[in-house]
Amino acid sequence: MNGIEYMITQLATASPAQRKVLHTLTDIGREATVVEIADRLGIHKNSVRETLVPLVEQGLVVRRTHNPEGRGRPAMYYEIAVIGDAARLQRQSSELLLAAASAMAQTSDGGEQLADIMGRNWGQQYVDLIRSSGALDAARDDEESLLSLLRVFLSTRGFRAINAEDGGLSIQSCPYLNIGNDKIQNIVCKMHGAAIRQIVEELSDGGMSMTLVPFGNSCGCQVFFEDIPVQKASGE
Repeated sequence: MNGIEYMITQLATASPAQRKVLHTLTDIGREATVVEIADRLGIHKNSVRETLVPLVEQGLVVRRTHNPEGRGRPAMYYEIAVIGDAARLQRQSSELLLAAASAMAQTSDGGEQLADIMGRNWGQQYVDLIRSSGALDAARDDEESLLSLLRVFLSTRGFRAINAEDGGLSIQSCPYLNIGNDKIQNIVCKMHGAAIRQIVEELSDGGMSMTLVPFGNSCGCQVFFEDIPVQKASGE
């Protein structure tokens, strides 16, 4: 089981406080001190320390000691354990994604259909990973677990997503921004949107879907969630 798979498994049973700390470290995207995490969450630093202890013990968070340049006590820094895995995944995927999008752009519909198919397949691979880790049922029973797993997908692939006031997500950094010309960028965005849609629909057992709006605001892309109406049988 690699680092990302292990994180998925542990998130299924993580407490709300642990998820908040993990999300905050994901948003920061680098090493951070207890004080910085506490300031972001608006809680006391002792609460953050207590929450970090089991996360470090479980291997979800890495703790490092940095010696000060001058006098003073060494400072403790914390970072999501899978950040290194994420950087490697992103570097490996960029060239392949650019080549695939360039090939799709040459099809008769400009890559629209293939972008959706490949994006769905991309998302399904992550769903299958969740299923094999035993965390699928937890995601279907708890919307918070679903959103946590979706954020893991985004963060481990180089995206930085934060919760939006409307209940959706705001993606504030993208590793594939300016990956090619406008046509290539549009195909990559469609693939990304289809991947997220597949994850949301599968993890919600068909109860939810989403819309990705590329560059939906000044910060980046927006993800809007929507319930899928229950289909009634004929004659009901």
